[in-house]
Amino acid sequence: MRRLGYGALVICTLATVSGCFRSPTPRFFILAPTTQGSPSSALSAQGPRVALAALTFPAYLLDPRMSVVAEGIEVRRDEFERWAEDLDANFRRVLLDDLSRELASTNVTAADSPFGQAGAQTLRVEVLGFDAAADGVARLRVRWSVATDSLTGAAVISEFSEHVSEETPGARAKALSSLVASLAQVIAGHIKKLP
Repeated sequence: MRRLGYGALVICTLATVSGCFRSPTPRFFILAPTTQGSPSSALSAQGPRVALAALTFPAYLLDPRMSVVAEGIEVRRDEFERWAEDLDANFRRVLLDDLSRELASTNVTAADSPFGQAGAQTLRVEVLGFDAAADGVARLRVRWSVATDSLTGAAVISEFSEHVSEETPGARAKALSSLVASLAQVIAGHIKKLP
């Protein structure tokens, strides 16, 4: 009887200890469009036609784990803080949504979309950096251009930064989303000036 009691005690102790060392539950995040610009009900089919022909990302950003850059050269990743979808696909969707609102146009699509339209201005975006840094600042650096049938657009390099409100993955995702909105605002401003 004594031996049975000791065995039960060992099993209970092991079960308790293994429960203490359980891995944290993974958390998933997305970039989200902002509500700036025109509300979706104000978008017009008469708005500018824009087709996102290319969007490229550095390979290190294609890892599903969220990253924080330290001292500009070290990338730290957390196993339990992840992007819910491929970051380049999420970035593309949010950029198109934000750009549609900024231009008040339903004619902003990806070039390979079945809704792509002839005569659209061609947008190309190369993401050079898109990070939340250990210093509490989120940064976006891109090279982009807009071309029309009659005008080949010169490439522009734009840089954006925003303070991350708190050191949480949700706050980092929110700050990065805001940077995509800033990019959409700059591109929309450029498109509005085109002949």
